[in-house]
Amino acid sequence: AERQRHAEQVGRAPGDTERRGKHREAEQFAAAGVSGVVQDHRDHPASDDEHEPANVPPDALGGVIAISAGEHHSLALKADGRVLSWGESIDDLQTVPQAALSGVKAIAAGRTHSLALTEDGRVIAWGDDSTQQTAVPDAALRGVKAIAAGATHSLALKADGTVLSWG
Repeated sequence: AERQRHAEQVGRAPGDTERRGKHREAEQFAAAGVSGVVQDHRDHPASDDEHEPANVPPDALGGVIAISAGEHHSLALKADGRVLSWGESIDDLQTVPQAALSGVKAIAAGRTHSLALTEDGRVIAWGDDSTQQTAVPDAALRGVKAIAAGATHSLALKADGTVLSWG
């Protein structure tokens, strides 16, 4: 009753709040490295564009230190610096480049592209490049300390405080 009352106050159907809770719970379990059956619940109202839930791969059920979700895929960063990707097989989203299979310290997922930041401050990008969001500029190949991915663009924060944007 409490959940329904809150949903009505903010103008959402009761199921919307419940679905967001499921997403948050799955993310918390994955981030905590909890073993078991965890699913990427892509709950959408019935439509022609409905997706099936995507099971989290067994490698992502433990030792995960960071997660990020795009529109069509999910990323996990393992404690050993390895990036995992799963979801729909479009734009090579599931094919993690060799350079992102070790030595990674941060990840970011855009709508249909992915970013990884290596321990030595280099940005690696893969997936859809329709707006050049994976065309990493030379300035992002060294000295980067943080990354972010928007729907169709990418960002990098350099150690000197400079922000780079592309896509």
